[in-house]
Amino acid sequence: MSIFITYTLDALVAKKQHRQAAINQQQAPTALKAAIEALRVMEIKIGQDYGINQKEYAETLAQTLLIINQADGNHQALEAVQSAAKGHQLALQFWQCDRTIGYKQMHQCRDKALTSVFGKYPQIKAQALAAVEGENRPSISTGLDKEAVLQAIWNQTSSETSTAIQTISKTTTTQQLSSIFGGNQQRTLYQ
Repeated sequence: MSIFITYTLDALVAKKQHRQAAINQQQAPTALKAAIEALRVMEIKIGQDYGINQKEYAETLAQTLLIINQADGNHQALEAVQSAAKGHQLALQFWQCDRTIGYKQMHQCRDKALTSVFGKYPQIKAQALAAVEGENRPSISTGLDKEAVLQAIWNQTSSETSTAIQTISKTTTTQQLSSIFGGNQQRTLYQ
């Protein structure tokens, strides 16, 4: 009888551990999906006809970063989410230069922010340099349209968010198929 009880207890413990692992596996992708959804909400707000103001953008980004900090799961999707968040932070840094008092100080602030933007997005740097080529300007930012710079950054963050969505969709489909067919076990009609 003690063998039966031990076997039953071992089976129950194993079942509980399996169930807890399944719950943990579901929670991590859920947090990652929430982070992706928060980035999509930012995209929607940016894309509205009336746009988004700087204050709302900063508040939405702060909330989004809290969600992203809780995210865990697929490494590639998480990397894309974090990259998009960093892009949004750089956009906000550039945008907040509008609050700087003085024309010269504002452009110094923007140039400093652009250095970070250009480091992250070399294609934006190439576009910006092409836009001001041949112009005699005291700084690169004086030759750039603020809205165009923000839009260029947001195009990149949108692309990174799309990468995260595609990656998590592939992972979810693979996990669903795996759960249907019992993981990595190969089954045949004749066993």
